[in-house]
Amino acid sequence: MKIWPSRLLEIQERKYKSLIENNPADAESHHQLGLVHRRMGALDSAIRDFREAIRLDPKRRKSYRMLAGILISQKKWAEGSDAVVADLRFDEPPPPTSEGIRRLSRRDNERGKDELEKWHREAADNPASARAHNNLGLCLMSEGRLDEAIVEEQEAIRLDPKLPNPHFILGNIFILKGENENAFEEFEVAIRLAPSDAEMRKHYADMLAADYRCDEALPHYRTYLAAEPDDAETWRKLGLCFQARHIREPSIHALESAEQAYMRALEIDPHESGAKSMLPAVRKELRHCRRLLGLRS
Repeated sequence: MKIWPSRLLEIQERKYKSLIENNPADAESHHQLGLVHRRMGALDSAIRDFREAIRLDPKRRKSYRMLAGILISQKKWAEGSDAVVADLRFDEPPPPTSEGIRRLSRRDNERGKDELEKWHREAADNPASARAHNNLGLCLMSEGRLDEAIVEEQEAIRLDPKLPNPHFILGNIFILKGENENAFEEFEVAIRLAPSDAEMRKHYADMLAADYRCDEALPHYRTYLAAEPDDAETWRKLGLCFQARHIREPSIHALESAEQAYMRALEIDPHESGAKSMLPAVRKELRHCRRLLGLRS
């Protein structure tokens, strides 16, 4: 660990306190002050600083990561778990709102309107075509017409119950409507019908992790990584899920798995900031657990 001269830390502390005094709503200054306090060993102050940075900017991932590392080192499992999973929730942007989809459609979609009209005609001309209803449902979802999209996807499923895509699209529609349990049921069916579809599994794992269901996300991330082993971001997500498992129920195996996942992420991309920031906290906790059990570090 880098040793910071105490004089330099005092100067930095004064600097960021002055910036905060002049602009209390500056989340970055609170974050930087937290880093200074962490280097000084003033961890309670650092926790307050990172929490304030997050309060001012709830999407501030780097503050969540620093906060999680400190809380885990202090054995504050519940709070540490919240910070780890909060960081994980930002890995994938939430599905767009219906209004967001409509705005996107208005901006770029002469082509989208053409597609909608095309599949309307196709479904009318070939009412027994599951593909036509599936694609029409997708176009309607993109227009934010979710209830109509559900009708079309359900018709596609009625016509061809073994087709995975309508279930997958229906799952995304339910996510947009805030009906997560219905969405997860549809994702499960889609994956049963297409177990080798790696991207589908990754998307489902992201949705589960965002819903704080990290244990359920783990096997889907693993299956995806077996097919796409060079995806550093997903290795980091796997590490976060194992870390969340350990925080909920302490386990050396979960910590070792998290460490391996973070290391793999950094082998692929040495600049993967999430893995880089979480790996030291995992290793520190792993050393502590091994000492408690009388194992070699």
